[in-house]
Amino acid sequence: MTHRRPLALALLVLPLACAPNTVDPEERGAVVAQLRGEAIHQADLDEWLRSDLFEQATVGKDAASLYEFRNEGLERMIASQLLEEESERQGVDVSELHTQAVADASVDDAEIAAFYEENRERLVESSLEELTPRIHEYLEQQKQAEAWSGFVEGLHEQTGVEILLVMPRLAVASEGPSLGPATAPVTIVEFSDFNCPFCQRVGPTLKELRARYPEQVRIVFRHFPLEMHPRARPIAEASVCADEQGAFWAFHDGVFETASPLADPEIRALAGEASIDLAAFDACLASGRAAEVVERDVTEGAAAGVTGTPAFFVNGVRLSGAQPVEAFVRLIDDELAGSSAPPSS
Repeated sequence: MTHRRPLALALLVLPLACAPNTVDPEERGAVVAQLRGEAIHQADLDEWLRSDLFEQATVGKDAASLYEFRNEGLERMIASQLLEEESERQGVDVSELHTQAVADASVDDAEIAAFYEENRERLVESSLEELTPRIHEYLEQQKQAEAWSGFVEGLHEQTGVEILLVMPRLAVASEGPSLGPATAPVTIVEFSDFNCPFCQRVGPTLKELRARYPEQVRIVFRHFPLEMHPRARPIAEASVCADEQGAFWAFHDGVFETASPLADPEIRALAGEASIDLAAFDACLASGRAAEVVERDVTEGAAAGVTGTPAFFVNGVRLSGAQPVEAFVRLIDDELAGSSAPPSS
């Protein structure tokens, strides 16, 4: 086990380890502290902070988390270099490149009205006139982010950047209720929480994937109820009992449509609406076998590095959060192209 040193102890050794006497004090910056007669310079502090932040981000992390951390850093590093080169080529600074890239990212009244109509149920009875400035700002920020991302992506394509960092592939069992053919070349294992709003939000994305890849993708549901949602585990156990009667997906959809924590009587009522035999349902819950299934999923999910929901494994490659459909499509298309190993089972 690795233990991080307290700040005071780390600073105690910094003058010996990081700032030899041969270095010009001016290059080490201002003195920020004195410890037993030894000066601690700003450069010493900055070096310790860099090391400490890197340690916090990497020590004890699983392979998938390390990949995500390094991949994000690699993307920023490459983007920074490409933007610096483009800045020099055009003879302008990067801020001017950004201004040029987002110049056409304007928002009109029709877009604001359309957004308001699409989200009216969530806007707490505020009028279009009241929300127009906020909606305008939100949509403009979205458009600007997309325009800037597209500009940087264009630099990638022009330069022919090749990313060689390999995504780790984890062995995650695809045991649970599923949609799609068992012979599908791509299996998406989802760890989900019935009371997680982000799990509810990703539902349409998964439906779109099923429509786009009807024979190529299989989606498997596994349980990961979070402690912050105390009703999620009882609902998960109830869904296992619904699955015993072939009614998992009807129950699943009913729960997410309600978007409610659901007390026990409400769970039972929902089971009845899904045409579930309630006597068998009650016996299943009382037996404890549903609780065992949920606990197995939680244990195996945690072992695979799951800490929040939703978490997905696309043929063993982790994708965390309610990602847009494009993030799934990139991974699925790579798998279908044969660029990676076959799915875990």
